[in-house]
Amino acid sequence: MKVLFFGSDRVSTLTLQSLLKRSRNLKFHAISPPATRSKTPLAEFHKTCDENEIPVTLFHRYSEREDKNKQWDELSAMIDGKFDFGVIASFGQMIPSRVIDAFPTSSVGGRDISRLMVMHPSLLPKYRGSTPI
Repeated sequence: MKVLFFGSDRVSTLTLQSLLKRSRNLKFHAISPPATRSKTPLAEFHKTCDENEIPVTLFHRYSEREDKNKQWDELSAMIDGKFDFGVIASFGQMIPSRVIDAFPTSSVGGRDISRLMVMHPSLLPKYRGSTPI
């Protein structure tokens, strides 16, 4: 199964490492901002991807609005039919509905459910926000 993994920090790294240990039959592709400095949580995430031969598509967080929309459009096109599911773990960006809708759905109890999973490191909704822990 092909998995698109959205990550950018220590929580992302730990989540990815856990999935790698438990899932031998999954093939990952990562979406992440570029690591501009070494010895940062983002650089650690990229190192984990490199060590496990996981390709990384760079997503520039602070692009101009037009460029960011173009990035989301390209990402939607990249996902369409090529990934079985996605995992978001501390990505730090609001993901637009067109990207969420690009993932396949499964029927559960007569309802279509997106195969996009979100891992959050704290109890929701009580401890939500950008620094919940």
